[in-house]
Amino acid sequence: EPEPEPEPTEEPTAADPDPAAFTPKSNYSIAVHTILNDAQKAHGVPHEDYTQYRSYLTRRLARIRHAKPVLKTLTHGPKSKREASAADTSNSTNTTSSSSTTTTTSTTTKLSFLPFMIKACSLSIKEYPILNSSIHVDNMTITNHSRHDIGIAMDSDRGLVVPVIRNCEQLSIMDIAMELNRLRDLAVNGSLSEKDLVNPTFTISNIGSIGGTIMSPVILPPQVAIGAMGKIQRVPRFVSEDSMEVRESHVMNISWAGDHRVIDGATLGRFSNLWKAYIESPMMMAFAMR
Repeated sequence: EPEPEPEPTEEPTAADPDPAAFTPKSNYSIAVHTILNDAQKAHGVPHEDYTQYRSYLTRRLARIRHAKPVLKTLTHGPKSKREASAADTSNSTNTTSSSSTTTTTSTTTKLSFLPFMIKACSLSIKEYPILNSSIHVDNMTITNHSRHDIGIAMDSDRGLVVPVIRNCEQLSIMDIAMELNRLRDLAVNGSLSEKDLVNPTFTISNIGSIGGTIMSPVILPPQVAIGAMGKIQRVPRFVSEDSMEVRESHVMNISWAGDHRVIDGATLGRFSNLWKAYIESPMMMAFAMR
């Protein structure tokens, strides 16, 4: 008689990972920098402590693993349903061109477009303060922040850093420019302190500085909104809908993302349109700052 076939045995499988291992309090970021540094040491490459520059950001981004509904907008023009704003920056371009460098009694401050964008965000937040809030998932509460501490994502030799400009609601455009230059110099020298990096209430990513136009920005928890500003481009535009006359315009795309548990699409769209109005009319911004 033929021998009976052996019963199939199950291959041993690895246990499912413990979800607690992926919480923001885990050692995930430390493990990453240890592996990177060990690999660099093995090849004789100079290395630095990953924790000093990136672990704070890594811990915050690790929270994104916990799923949340994200609302993303890409306003392109004043009548678009998609919220990827293509703001006409021609008037702001003229303003910064005429005062690209401002000299005070002690320092010379370079004035770029970014301080205008930051101040426009702060003024728009005054009208839509829910974008300047934070969400606490453990007890599902929302904290509204009176201070506009706006983080500015920057590319540095050590990778991504997000220094924070504090109290933007109280600062003039020139004050913001001076603080931005200070933080940028610290980022270049690798001298940013923890005080310069912690607890932003809103974030702006200037992808235009490296030639980017449109992106899908990632919200940094516990914040509920972020904006990514693209490169300013010189394009032809019709003067009006009824005219065939074309003029030169400078257009910049802005991509927004919001946490849908806190912000609805209409609110983010109105915020985007108000920000766009400030950028297209610096005089309107000046009156709003009074």
